[in-house]
Amino acid sequence: MHDVIAGKPYSMPQDLGYLAEPSPLVDFAFKLVLGSPEHSGITIHFLNTILVGQPRITQVEILNPYLGKEFDDDKLSIRGIFR
Repeated sequence: MHDVIAGKPYSMPQDLGYLAEPSPLVDFAFKLVLGSPEHSGITIHFLNTILVGQPRITQVEILNPYLGKEFDDDKLSIRGIFR
């Protein structure tokens, strides 16, 4: 695949093995920055950047994704909420 970046031809590297197993630290940092109410401006900017051609996002509400356990032996439930 050939793309143009900054006016110069660019080819994707053939060996992308490093992408097969992302580091847990990347997931943690991603959630820390984009999933916290303190960083909602960064989340809005990120979403508007990747959703080109879509209506602009002007606000986000970040909710707690963890559902409380009713009993000690209940499993932890984590939900993803998008509106």
